Formats: sequence, structure tokens, C-alpha cells
Amino acid sequence: KTDPCIYIDKDTWNDSMNKLDIENDNQLYYISKPIEPKYFFVKTIDNFLNQEECQKYIKIAEESEYKNRCTDEIGVFSESIKNFQDAEEIFKKVPKHIKEIMKDQPIRLHDTVILTKTPKGKSFRNHIDTPQFISENTKERSKYRLLVYLNNCEGGTTKFLSNSIEPKIGRAVIFEIDNNPHSAETVLSDYKYTLTSDIVCM
Repeated sequence: KTDPCIYIDKDTWNDSMNKLDIENDNQLYYISKPIEPKYFFVKTIDNFLNQEECQKYIKIAEESEYKNRCTDEIGVFSESIKNFQDAEEIFKKVPKHIKEIMKDQPIRLHDTVILTKTPKGKSFRNHIDTPQFISENTKERSKYRLLVYLNNCEGGTTKFLSNSIEPKIGRAVIFEIDNNPHSAETVLSDYKYTLTSDIVCM
């Protein structure tokens, strides 16, 4: 699938773990460094997209009819859009002060975005994202994920070990991909719409 996730077995983790057992496709993965929330990079930006832009991307998702599914979550609709024309413009919206405190130099937004429609009663279990892009020829790779809420929503809060972020139209969350467990609470409104992509760094 386009946006693979590694799922945490039985929702078991805590702040003091030195290893985290991860189960995916009957294989066991280990994260060797301690899980320490204070070191996680999670930044929130309000009004990252305006209401008109959010409606534009919801319309794109709906018109696609979600033919290019990229999630295994039953009842959750996701559309993968490659060669996304607005990638450069969206990357320019990332504030300079946030780019400056990233551990690696951000150079662009990956040109594949994922538009997701999560209906009422659905949630995402605890998981760790995996990068969309790793170059074999250069040092470029996905290091951070950009998540943008496209509508106001009751429920559907994104929960990290370090903090929780409620959906709000135009609000963006930028977080480090590696070893950063998170989940999404049950959606209580009719739908939650999101846009996600990766920030590629050197």
C-alpha cells in the first residue's frame, strides 16, 4: 500500500520502555532507543490552510471516488494523489522558525499526498508511520509527516505520547516519523477529512 504503517502489538507501550515490540505481517520489529516523549518533534500550526483551500482538497477527494485506496482500515476512505500540483505551494507555508528547528534540513514536500475521509465511529489504532520516500542515490528521505485537518470535527483527536491535538479546519501538525507512536480517537462527527504527505529532508 502507498502509506504503510507499523502497528503496535496489543496497544502496549509506556514511557519507560527501552524496546518496543512491533508486529506487522507476522514479523517482529524492535526500536532500540528509549521511548521518551520529551524528545518527539510534534508542532501544531493553526490556519495553515484557509477554508477555501480545505474545501478544494475535500472536493478533489470526493470527486476521485476513492478509487486508489491506501489504507487497510475497514470503512476508512483514502485517496493517494501522485504528482500533486500544490506540493511546492504547501511546503512554502511551513513557517521558517519550524524549518530551522528541524533536526535535518527540509527541502520539499513529497509530491504524493493522501486525502483521507474517516466516518463517524471510526478511529486509528496506535501505530508508527513509515517514510514514503528514501532515495538510494542521495541522502534525501522522508523525515517528517505533515498532517492537515480539512474540516472541524468532534472527536478524532490525534494522540501522541507527548500531547494530543484536536481537529480544526486548516490546522496542521508536523511530526517526526521515526519512533513516534500515535493514534486517532473515534470520530464523533459525520466525517473527518485530512491531508497528509511527507517532508523530505537532506
